[in-house]
Amino acid sequence: MTLDIEQKNINIEDQAEHDDATEEAVAAELDLNRKIELAHASSVQTHRGKWENVSYTIAEFAKLLTSSAEGDKDGACFTQGAVNSGIRDHDHIVNSQIAVFDLSNGTTAEEIDEKLAKSGYAYVRHSTYRHLSDETLIHINKYTGFKKDSPITEDAARNYLRKKRGFSKALLAKASFELDRRPVIVKHEKIEKHHLILFLSEPFIFHGDGVNNQSAQKCWRELYKNLGKELELQIAHDCLDPGHAFYFPRHPEGGNPDALFKPGKVVSLPECGIANETDQNGSDSDNIRAELSRMNDKYSVVLLGGDSRIAMKNGDNTYDFLKKSAFFDL
Repeated sequence: MTLDIEQKNINIEDQAEHDDATEEAVAAELDLNRKIELAHASSVQTHRGKWENVSYTIAEFAKLLTSSAEGDKDGACFTQGAVNSGIRDHDHIVNSQIAVFDLSNGTTAEEIDEKLAKSGYAYVRHSTYRHLSDETLIHINKYTGFKKDSPITEDAARNYLRKKRGFSKALLAKASFELDRRPVIVKHEKIEKHHLILFLSEPFIFHGDGVNNQSAQKCWRELYKNLGKELELQIAHDCLDPGHAFYFPRHPEGGNPDALFKPGKVVSLPECGIANETDQNGSDSDNIRAELSRMNDKYSVVLLGGDSRIAMKNGDNTYDFLKKSAFFDL
């Protein structure tokens, strides 16, 4: 495994103290003793109600992210913050304490490190399970959430990978597609695949006194997109969902995992208008009931699925699937 040993064996006492630094500058540096709370499970398929909030120091969490185990892809995973009632959908996410970027699109470790060096942010970069693979999988349920009324063709698959996963046009121009396979298999040149983890200055709150969840969701999406623009990174849009789960590093037999931890600044949260807006918009529950009533005028059955999606039964016994966030225009 390619890893700077000094970075892996994180020494909390090694944080530099600058005598001439201002209080604001010191506060902006990542504190390795600081604790964060993230939801944790043994599999991404873990049932609703079974996700457990776990506290780590930054040092402990960074060490986990820079240690890759050999095994199957599915296994221990985490969210970007704590959850309520053991459920990781966007209605139960309490906060986000980190921002995770899925860069499984050919962005190289060298490119990531160069861009992060300019920003000065503290970060962890680690390779994903399919690092240096020559294929990418497109799961149909994710594609239909992107283009639910469009059959998957080569052009449509290229468009999906470019817009939703951040693949470059040059890489996709040479790719081949096995459209009859499920999931669809996309063959391309071997590419690097990484996750990038940034640390927030304070928890980003989605649920709490005086916080409107829908406004908070919108603000989070803008924060995430703006971070991507600042770092000049092509982001995967699945990660805009604060309830998205990420695997701890694992690699297949014979894999060549790569990881790095760099101290630096935390990401400051912007001022967001997420105050409670129930006076003008009604409560969240009222909005949900009104929207479901409208949808029932079109569909015979509306099912709120445990996977944060809505299944809507049409007259011909087919189903449309949408993420809950889709019809709230979050």
